[in-house]
Amino acid sequence: KDVSVMSESTICNFGNIQERDMDMMFLECLLTDDSFLHLFLRKAEITGTSVEVLNVALSETDPEYGESDITVLLSVDGKKHALLIEDKINAPAMPEQCDRYSKRASKAKNKGKYDDYSVFIICPDAYYKTNEEAKKYAHFITYEDCIKYFSAKADTLSKIRCAQLKQATEKGPGTTWEKNEKAMAFFEKYRTYMATHGYDLDLRNKKGSNGWW
Repeated sequence: KDVSVMSESTICNFGNIQERDMDMMFLECLLTDDSFLHLFLRKAEITGTSVEVLNVALSETDPEYGESDITVLLSVDGKKHALLIEDKINAPAMPEQCDRYSKRASKAKNKGKYDDYSVFIICPDAYYKTNEEAKKYAHFITYEDCIKYFSAKADTLSKIRCAQLKQATEKGPGTTWEKNEKAMAFFEKYRTYMATHGYDLDLRNKKGSNGWW
């Protein structure tokens, strides 16, 4: 018996889709779809006769430089190469977010966790075009690139991927993050007060971390 499959426009509805939903989708794709991985390899000009995904991790955090949304550890001809990927739907970019990705990667490389690395942002095209921080990343892939890739495939899972990506892009580019000088000044005074009175509160308030105001 033939079973018809709905188009990606009607196959499912993800509701209020969040970046974590997209992180999980990209994690699964990078682990299970070699051709999807090659979208990243081509962008970063990573070549090798033997490429293997060793591990994909979400939300890896360095206490000094903050969090990487997706970290892919590859074996490329026997050498370890990491892809550090920032995923955005429409959330504001944090100050120096791209720079902190590079610093996290360099720190991990110096510790011997991998031999080389590439830093990416993956986001809707509209977000990339309107966000100056996004343009600082060495490499980028748009959600539209991914839609084009999955649209060329006829299987049901690819239709689901397309639906998820399209619904994410419909949220629009969002707004940009602006530093609040009064909040920064208050935070500096509060840090001084903590130090003076011997308080040791875990506020993730090191400069450059995600908790920095």
